[in-house]
Amino acid sequence: MKTVLRIAIVVALWAPIGLLVGRFASGDIADFSGYDLGAKATGALWTIDSPSLGIPAKPTGEFNIAFSETTLRSGPSGYAIGSIAWPGQVAAGLPSFVQGDIERQSGEELPADIPNYPVRAESFYPQGPTSASSQVGTMSMRSTAREANSDASAHVNAFGFPGVGEMGSQTSMASSGFDPEGVVSMAEAAANDIAFFGGIITIDGVVSRLTARSDGVKASVAGTTTVVGAKVQGMGVTIDATGVHAGDEEGPDSAAAQQAVNQVLNQLGASFELAEPVDTIQGAQGSRALGGLLLRIKSSTLEPLIAALPPDLQSQIRGQVTFDQDMTVQIAPAAVSAGAAKVLDFGVDTPSLPVGGDTGGATTGGDTSVAPSGPTGSAPGGGGVTGGGPVAIESTPAVFNGVPVWLVVLLVLLAFASSRPLTAFADRLFASRAAGRCPYEGN
Repeated sequence: MKTVLRIAIVVALWAPIGLLVGRFASGDIADFSGYDLGAKATGALWTIDSPSLGIPAKPTGEFNIAFSETTLRSGPSGYAIGSIAWPGQVAAGLPSFVQGDIERQSGEELPADIPNYPVRAESFYPQGPTSASSQVGTMSMRSTAREANSDASAHVNAFGFPGVGEMGSQTSMASSGFDPEGVVSMAEAAANDIAFFGGIITIDGVVSRLTARSDGVKASVAGTTTVVGAKVQGMGVTIDATGVHAGDEEGPDSAAAQQAVNQVLNQLGASFELAEPVDTIQGAQGSRALGGLLLRIKSSTLEPLIAALPPDLQSQIRGQVTFDQDMTVQIAPAAVSAGAAKVLDFGVDTPSLPVGGDTGGATTGGDTSVAPSGPTGSAPGGGGVTGGGPVAIESTPAVFNGVPVWLVVLLVLLAFASSRPLTAFADRLFASRAAGRCPYEGN
């Protein structure tokens, strides 16, 4: 019993230091000195590359169906956008850019602003609007940007390019914010009832789900793309990073079946593959990007469509267009990123102290009267601050950026060195207590 009490006394004497260092080491999970989050998802992304057009951009053009994007940064500042049909930031902002360039070169302002691409629900924090939404029938797009979270979503019931591909519902969701584990970005993209080249290639659904997290010390990423019910001319296939393989979970593959699949794809001038994740993790910052299911179509695939047109129209198209285009369709691409720097706060605030002006002066004891200002804006007889208005010292919280190694080592050595004196102190407490007791008290 005596040993247990001795240990308890030593622990109690060290408890205040332990609690103080423990607070430094754990901190507040939602208290970060800086953070940078991002999430992006698209139901289907159509891109085209055409070197003959001479446009110094790669890809030459893009078009997103059911597009969502969010960002959240320390400041704080937030941004969110949802769009059922999004041509990309460059094309969406091109009208105002062209107007500005015209006005700079001409030196005159146009009578009216050229509107930018309007099909979007866009939100900003703190300048606003902090929320936006639009719905037409089964199509919808929404966005919200606030201090601690940014969210966006978009849904399209059906979309496709005739002769190339058609899809049923396409949805996307992007979110950036905080949770009990730290900062987190999430993205989800999906497309269902997919058919390419008049139904030669069909897919029941493609879904990508991604998450990036950071607790201010370490980042982590997770998420994959799943393809369900892929078929080539009614034959079940599996699609991975190496291409299309005959056979699925319902039936075995064979060399003859694989040859038939390859022949169909070669005739179409198309190739399928499942994009592998691209990860970047550096300490408290991490990101993952998924390209989704990739369909690459060569320009030769368009030849049957051109040949089906009237001869006069064919000649006009062939005379004006060089067929060097490569089209890529990314089904359910998504990307997320999360990074944060944790800060530990002492929680000690310096009170605001008015100096100079009519609010200057000092209080003594319980007297709360304010000394009058002198001609120079200071209290009589004091140096004061010259000028008219009051000057205030802002309340500044003290911060602590981590427990240094030397402090931990010092505390361990101090604990070792003080163990015997503290034990002796506990023994003296027991000795004095025993001496003060009556020798007949136990009888």
